Amino acid sequence: MTETNSSGFFIVAFVLATVSGLLLIVLFILGAYAAFAQKLTRRVLISICTVIVLGLVSFGTAVGFAQYGTFQRSQSVQANTRETRLALPAGIETVTSLLVNDDQNLDITYIVTDDEPSATLQTVLRDGVTIPAPTVTVANGVLHIDAKKIMDKDCESVWWCERSQQALIIRGPALGKVTANQAASINYTAIEQDALAIVAERDASVVISSGTINILKIVARENATVAAAIATIQNLEADVRMSARIEVGTIQNLIVTDFSPCPSRTREARVSVTDVTTGTMTLNGTSQLAKSIESGCIEIEIQKEEGKE
Repeated sequence: MTETNSSGFFIVAFVLATVSGLLLIVLFILGAYAAFAQKLTRRVLISICTVIVLGLVSFGTAVGFAQYGTFQRSQSVQANTRETRLALPAGIETVTSLLVNDDQNLDITYIVTDDEPSATLQTVLRDGVTIPAPTVTVANGVLHIDAKKIMDKDCESVWWCERSQQALIIRGPALGKVTANQAASINYTAIEQDALAIVAERDASVVISSGTINILKIVARENATVAAAIATIQNLEADVRMSARIEVGTIQNLIVTDFSPCPSRTREARVSVTDVTTGTMTLNGTSQLAKSIESGCIEIEIQKEEGKE
């Protein structure tokens, strides 16, 4: 898929936005001049009105070109998206764990189902180049997905060019553990299960988009994020460190462990909770009142507690 058509609109939009910014600076200069001179001559007034009109026109046109360029790109992506059915290895029916090693930001959606397991790969082809499919294997009850990095040299020198991203949709049995390494992006769609363990490493992202889970255990490190705010989580056990982020909704029990002390010049690890219904939480083995805290290495945010009068 070529980016030439849509990129032209983005370049024009950028130029016009820059022009509108320069016109805004000119407007400030004219306003400052009128203020210091303490008079508003006809010439200055006409100049101000002209600058305002030109600025609004250029900015509005820039927005229009940007939106049209986005529409063109979206149409191109849709027209060049190919969907294929992947053959799954033997033993997929009995897997209990998912392990993803990803260098290319493969978008993985795992949907829990009682039906026959299946896998669908969606790929956007750029300039007719076929992108290699990820490797899917099963070993000892673990479903392994390995995605190699895509080298697109045509995109390296063009700022608006995005790398083609694949989307893998897998339907299979409920999992007990999900491990996301490197830049893996996983969307787990549950139904109802007793327990789920998530391990997210190095910029990985895991989202639980639906379902009910009684006990959710999370280990998140090195800028990894785990979001389960739109799922029903009863109990959360979180082990966070090194800028990791965890977000859930209203839960019954909260147990948090952080790796303290923490390295310098790193963001605090953060656990965000809507509410803890028991009113207490356990931090590093010590039970205490459930409230928002900030210790220097970890931040716990309980939103409803902060909103109480």
